[in-house]
Amino acid sequence: MHQVETLALLLAAVGIVGVLAERFKAPLPMLLIFAGVLLSLIPNGPQIELDPELIFFVILPPLLYIEAYQTPWRKLKDVGDLVSAQAIGLVIVTIFGVAAALKMVIPGMPWAIALTFGAIVSPTDAVSVSAVTRGATIPAKTMDIIRGESLVNDATGLVGYQAAVAAAVTGVFSVWNAGGSLLYVGLGGVGLGLILGLFLRRIRTEVSHRPSEIIASFLSPFVVYLAAEHFKVSGIIAVVSAGLLLGAHGPRMLSSSARVQARANWDSIAYILNGFTFLLIGLEVKPVALKVLKYPLDQLVVSAIVVIATSLVLRLVWTYVTYQSRRLIGQPVPSWKRVIIFSWCGMRGVVSLAAALSLPLTISGGEPFPYRNLLIFLTIVVIAFSLFVQGGTLPFVLRMLNLDPEEMNAEETERMVRLKLTKEAIRALDEAATREGMDRTDPTFQRVVNTYVHVATLNMVARDETENEMVTKLETIAVDSQRRVLLNMRDSNEIDEHLFQQLQNELDLADMHIRAIVLQSD
Repeated sequence: MHQVETLALLLAAVGIVGVLAERFKAPLPMLLIFAGVLLSLIPNGPQIELDPELIFFVILPPLLYIEAYQTPWRKLKDVGDLVSAQAIGLVIVTIFGVAAALKMVIPGMPWAIALTFGAIVSPTDAVSVSAVTRGATIPAKTMDIIRGESLVNDATGLVGYQAAVAAAVTGVFSVWNAGGSLLYVGLGGVGLGLILGLFLRRIRTEVSHRPSEIIASFLSPFVVYLAAEHFKVSGIIAVVSAGLLLGAHGPRMLSSSARVQARANWDSIAYILNGFTFLLIGLEVKPVALKVLKYPLDQLVVSAIVVIATSLVLRLVWTYVTYQSRRLIGQPVPSWKRVIIFSWCGMRGVVSLAAALSLPLTISGGEPFPYRNLLIFLTIVVIAFSLFVQGGTLPFVLRMLNLDPEEMNAEETERMVRLKLTKEAIRALDEAATREGMDRTDPTFQRVVNTYVHVATLNMVARDETENEMVTKLETIAVDSQRRVLLNMRDSNEIDEHLFQQLQNELDLADMHIRAIVLQSD
């Protein structure tokens, strides 16, 4: 099939599977992987040679950027110790633990090869974690740690991967070189991402042309990633750092209309790229399976079970020990239920797949890279298990744990926030009436105020042409005051990012509605 036809087929598959997933309430990532497997079985169907650089340069930057953009920086900072323990400590433990387990099953495998596989499957994947946990009733703080870990642990895993591959190819391994590389790549990525984030923030603040605002938003992750690659630092960490910084200032950078349009476009792009990601995983199953037919079936099964079990046990034990260690510094210790949830949300995904497919074909002497096809096969199995078994059973696990009401009070929080915004709107209207000498007994003024009194929502007030000017002025005052309070609540960690985005979108739509009426009346 030609490339254009293949792309059209994959895009159609994403759309069709999305409709089926919504219709039958099925997990979208699992259906997409299954669809990818089916497509690979079609005679003369799409034969895709998956280029790892396509993942690292085209798919990952925008997906990681939008995940970071929507992650509250202040909340991530509050759980920074736990995120660091998972993103660095757990990754290193997983690399060595999985390597030891695999070498136990296959004694003839060199340590460098086993460590390479450990590094491949060590990081969780932000795209997979986001897709699987979307809509799940997970406590907000636990979700912050899960998202934070998946955003930053790629750098640790990829540095370990590069060191292990170099040792496998050349036969030389240096702990000091690996440690120094991790520091340079990680810290360099953070620094460059923040510098470019500040630069992009300045540009986007100065631009008032809506299409240009949106174009700048879409180009941001690619500019940051390519710059990071140029300076040989972590492109993933740089994109995440820039996304966190721009996300923290985003509500103050863009106009309401630009933000609404950009959000809609980003949602579509993220949906398509996510769909392609899971389809590509499914498409790789057949060619990878054909390449490992020379291995005994029992060896494949035992190897898969051992590495999966090892990674699960290591994650559970490390998380429990990390949480319990907080007692030593007088910090609150999360409940055992949160330990279970966190341990079960370690999904692997496209980063691990890209790393496995990036394995060199030969080593320094010209011989084939040892166990290359086996490592790719085991990577696919680990990814599939994490998405199908862990992701598929996550709702059941959450129901079984029966989380305490105080841990799951999202609806009550939303009601309280809406009430606070309503009170702020009424206060601002009353203050405006005093400041500008408005008649509080005026029927129009009373109707605007009563709308907020009786309806704790951000809906607009009905009006006729004779009331346009006054109602518009009052609505603008109310929306602006609510936006200020909402931003303050977000900055002080009173609300989570999901609720903030939801209410900000309502205010943006209200603001656009007001501006549209003003334009019509001019």
